[in-house]
Amino acid sequence: MAYRGRAIAYASALWAAAVAPLVAQAAPGAAPKGVEEPRARGFQRILWMHGGPAPSAELFAAVRQLGFDAVQVSGGAPTQLPGQYGLRYYHDQLCGKGVLELRAAQYEPLVAAYSRDRNAAVLQRPNCLSSLDTLTGLIETARVRLDTTLPTHPLAISLGDEISITRHANPLDLCVAPDSLRGFRKFLEARYGTVERLNQAWGTDFDVFARVLPFSADAIRQRELGGARLPRNLAPWAAHREFMDGELARVVWCLTEQVKRRAGGLPCGLTGLQQPSAYGGHDFARLLPNLTLFEAYDHGAARDLAMCLAPPEALQLATLFAPKSGEPPQLVLARLADMVAHGIWGVVVWSSGEVFRADRRPSTFGGAVAKAFRELARPAAAFAGARLRRGPVWIVESQPSVRAWWMLDSRRDGATWIKRLSSHEREHSTSMAARYGWVRLIEDLGQQARLVAVDRLAAVLRREPPRVLVLAATIALSDAAAAAIRRYVAAGGVLVADHTPGLYDDRLRLRDQPVLDSLFGVAGRSLDLDALRFDQGRPFDDARLASGAAAAERGLSAALSEPASGFHVQMERSHGRGKTVYLNLSVAEYGHVRLDPRRVAVALDLRRRVRHVLRQAGVQPPVVLRAEGMPTCLERIVLKARDGRDLLAIRVNALESPAILAELGERSPAKLTAVFPTRVALVDQVTGTVLAPAARHELRFDPWRGLFLEVRRE
Repeated sequence: MAYRGRAIAYASALWAAAVAPLVAQAAPGAAPKGVEEPRARGFQRILWMHGGPAPSAELFAAVRQLGFDAVQVSGGAPTQLPGQYGLRYYHDQLCGKGVLELRAAQYEPLVAAYSRDRNAAVLQRPNCLSSLDTLTGLIETARVRLDTTLPTHPLAISLGDEISITRHANPLDLCVAPDSLRGFRKFLEARYGTVERLNQAWGTDFDVFARVLPFSADAIRQRELGGARLPRNLAPWAAHREFMDGELARVVWCLTEQVKRRAGGLPCGLTGLQQPSAYGGHDFARLLPNLTLFEAYDHGAARDLAMCLAPPEALQLATLFAPKSGEPPQLVLARLADMVAHGIWGVVVWSSGEVFRADRRPSTFGGAVAKAFRELARPAAAFAGARLRRGPVWIVESQPSVRAWWMLDSRRDGATWIKRLSSHEREHSTSMAARYGWVRLIEDLGQQARLVAVDRLAAVLRREPPRVLVLAATIALSDAAAAAIRRYVAAGGVLVADHTPGLYDDRLRLRDQPVLDSLFGVAGRSLDLDALRFDQGRPFDDARLASGAAAAERGLSAALSEPASGFHVQMERSHGRGKTVYLNLSVAEYGHVRLDPRRVAVALDLRRRVRHVLRQAGVQPPVVLRAEGMPTCLERIVLKARDGRDLLAIRVNALESPAILAELGERSPAKLTAVFPTRVALVDQVTGTVLAPAARHELRFDPWRGLFLEVRRE
């Protein structure tokens, strides 16, 4: 939080001194007359123009015929064209390509150069984010393009798509360009005050700040990895990653301020956000707070995280891709229904080359998109821009923990760590698996969890404490966050951890005594790597309990615990009205097993244990669902519509398993009993059918589409 404040202060000063004059040249602070308030326009159906037939009157007529009402325009392309054919547009890549994100032609030579001899001096990012020239260039590009785009009334503006410090979330220790090093040293001087304090914290021997260099992953791995114990001090590497995350966020902040000054309330933000990682700069707690438009690729529950950390007024986009070969075409309906159920403002369909054949006739995918648009037209209009109302279970999100797990997950990689690309991380990341596993587990138990950034934890716990606070693989915690957690428990809160909470501080220095072990009443802690019975989010075979779940750490014990297969799990402790539960379980595997019939015992065991904790805390689903023959994956999504109506979506939460959806779809319509705490009337947003007030409703629904309801309370 302290660095975020300094970053914003620095950005403000930079804006006043060098950036604001560029904006002042451009003119008025308000949007041009005629710019509509996009939230009031309802659900947006946007076609991404890539490949396929060339733009023409015939093509745009076919676009409208399929049900689209807008297209995407990128960079400096003409913005008046869509309007000439009765379509709106959103402006993508306002700041151009190759600056906020690196193209392959820029990034791959850097990787090749560094791979040859691991010389960190070559790790200089093209268009260094700490350079004033880079920032003023971005702002000038945006200014020129705003002059063109605002008069043609865009729906929204994306500053950049798939922005990154590196490329996506690929690992490379950018940036050590001169401007970046100067900024990094100022950051360190503000944090530590003297070089002696920095050396004490880092275990280094620099003589002055002007000679301080960040540790690359290779340098820190050589110093800290290879032994039998957890790495002792990752701070020299973690500080540089934290600084670079802040630099990307600072640039984005300046650009969004420019658009706000020029375009008033026009939604402005980022699309194609990657999942949080040690690399890439995707610290959502820093990137999102100033945005009014966002899209996060839904890997590792990144979409849920973005929805929780974005401002309440921010609008959400989502991209709809064609099913893969062999997947059922009904998957298009299921994916769009999932987006609508979560209150997205608009869908971007990829792409014109996939939707249309060369003769401008719809492809199979294009036909499925048009059919889905028609089936979901009414619920999409009702749910667009609605705000999801999350339950009393919170999950802590810790970017320092993301960094720590990246290093631990990669410890066996040797020099090949540089090949841990974004796609690899999605299957081999403890932090991603833990976030995803916990989010899906809480959903399957009938709740929508709220994800809370760790640096805001103290403030939000004071204002509105939840019933249950979850530490999901939160291996790194600051002393301040730990103190806030203790106060929360002392005041009657229920704290749950899966494993390893607070082994490191927030700067990734290993504690001799983990900061929360005394709160949990845990004894027998080992700091040996071998005590961790999982790797890259997957448990070891020798940690599997007879009940199904897998233990996470060996050697732990507590006064009240469950001995199981040589481990102690479900360690509970009372603190007056408060309570702590140390599961010592690999909840991270839940996302992999929940839809696998061969591993149903694992899913059942994890649900049973966490359900026990929720019930003891008085947490009940907003509506109880019973459906014969349905797997335990019915999601309930409670929302507040833009016009104030209470909405409820019920869907089969199984997009990851099209085979399960297809099997359920063959039996449709499914029978469902919904039991509410009080009598309510229901209005089906697809058919318009009104069900009279009752506490118990018998419903039928299509597993591909789900149910979209307005809830009217007596």
